[in-house]
Amino acid sequence: TFVSTINAFVLRGATPVFIDIRSDTLNMDERLLEKAITSKTKAIVPVHYAGVGCEMDAIMEIATRHGIPVVEDNAHGLFGKYKGKWLGTFGQFA
Repeated sequence: TFVSTINAFVLRGATPVFIDIRSDTLNMDERLLEKAITSKTKAIVPVHYAGVGCEMDAIMEIATRHGIPVVEDNAHGLFGKYKGKWLGTFGQFA
């Protein structure tokens, strides 16, 4: 789903900024997120992979602090949970 996720933004004129992944989950490395945020950042797009959720507590805290909406790609996270909460229910869109 990677190409589909990013194309949804690119085809509407956005310029994506990528951060590296965690080797233990293959999800975005939330420790690198804040350094990638600029005044041009319009959304944070965590992609849950293989039923394993991204570290949503940290991602949501950073997003809230910066006033940036979170758009979750949950195509590979269906029926997955993070700390007892369904993936795809953390951000403003999924």
